[in-house]
Amino acid sequence: MPRLAIDGRAVTVPEGATVLDAARQLGIEIPSLCHLDGCAPSTSCLVCVVRVDGSDRLVPSCATPAAEGMAVESDASDVREARTMALELLLGDHLGECLAACQRVCPLDLDIPNMTRLVQSGDLSTAVEDLRATVPFPGVLGRVCAATCQTGCRQSATDAGLSIRNIERHVADHDRDSEAPWTPPCREDTGRRVAIVGAGPAGLSAAYFLRLSGHAVTVYERTDRIGGRLRHAFDEELLPAEVLDAELGVVERLGAEIRLGAEPDLDALVEAFDAVVVAASIRGGGAQRAGVFAAGDAVRPTDDPTRAMASGKRAAASVDLFLSGAGAEAPARPFSSVMGKLCETEMAELAKVAPSAPAALGGEPRALSFDSIAGECARCLHCDCRAASTCLLRRYADEYGASPTRFRRKRKLFTRNLDHPLVIYEPGKCIACGICVAVTTEMDEELGLTFIGRGFDVRVGVPFDAPLRDALRRAAARVVSACPTGALAFRSKP
Repeated sequence: MPRLAIDGRAVTVPEGATVLDAARQLGIEIPSLCHLDGCAPSTSCLVCVVRVDGSDRLVPSCATPAAEGMAVESDASDVREARTMALELLLGDHLGECLAACQRVCPLDLDIPNMTRLVQSGDLSTAVEDLRATVPFPGVLGRVCAATCQTGCRQSATDAGLSIRNIERHVADHDRDSEAPWTPPCREDTGRRVAIVGAGPAGLSAAYFLRLSGHAVTVYERTDRIGGRLRHAFDEELLPAEVLDAELGVVERLGAEIRLGAEPDLDALVEAFDAVVVAASIRGGGAQRAGVFAAGDAVRPTDDPTRAMASGKRAAASVDLFLSGAGAEAPARPFSSVMGKLCETEMAELAKVAPSAPAALGGEPRALSFDSIAGECARCLHCDCRAASTCLLRRYADEYGASPTRFRRKRKLFTRNLDHPLVIYEPGKCIACGICVAVTTEMDEELGLTFIGRGFDVRVGVPFDAPLRDALRRAAARVVSACPTGALAFRSKP
């Protein structure tokens, strides 16, 4: 059994183990996009390179046998630079979008395509949970949001954008009118206390997300009611008081304390709490100090409640990081690949998922029946990546700060294969790692998948141009779970 050292840490591994195996045994993560346990290494991605015994030549750890006395460097600066370049070469030929256009322009980062899939399938319970994990008061915003997502929707290039605001309203109202409206669970109590000044949309949004993070929250409001400008900026017919009260009431249901008619001094709050969020004017405000964060009108006054709530959400994220000792800056938005403007042919490819979609209902806020809402959801083009949360290419691009444009080639045309009843194949996302080819071979698919073409134009496809359903009779679930980029993905959650 060979004994080697990786980054100065010794490990003994079985005969036949690779450097990648040894690193995993030590708990050292070496990125890899083309490795699958049990399959022969393909060394196609070169993201797993390491230095062995001080050599100037880097080698793929997935195909390098562990040897007695070997000294491996897995995190040297030039090793990381080589990995970054490998990622950038892959990204230069990558065609796909991590996030749908509608989600990218949503200030609250709502995963709209996933919501439409859940609603269309009738799974309103999960839709409610996903919605309220991202949007603090969806029954409010489903009525008064500026709906920039509807303008950003790719359907708006050829037709009216989806009526996203009304879909959100339907999900929220369905939950609120149920016998037991869903209250999001809070994380375990952290023992940290946060004061929030101002119970307008920004302050209440901060309170909502801080409670979800497990912090004790006290909200100070100088008037006798919470809600701020939400109370008077909108017509009663559009935003009834009972709807507003029910939606905002979730903050107290989550365990936040609300103190009305209170005008505290900032110095006193700093002394009494672990952090303070200022979302309104306050005595002693103005000077920057540790543990004090600003949101809403204290940063930039706005009449847009969505942006105000997004400001409170960002402040809550910053406070959570500060209280965990990780700093005070809000986390950066994760890496996102963007396709850009699509031509008419590419739009037709996107529209394949909605061939029988009904005519657009329009974007004006109104209550709609479930059948109408489900029909509107059927118009969604699902231009998002269904594997965005698990995509290894995205994760490593984010971790290594890889640029998607450094080695950008002429963009290929977007295509989408819908030949399989359960699986979608988007060739533009494929990095030719070979994992799916190996899996279909291992599972003895009669046709399976194979490499087609040569050089830079190589791609994965079905032999003899047969339909995908004939290639994945048994291996569909395994190739989807093993695909590192989401090129192969289930149409909806299985």
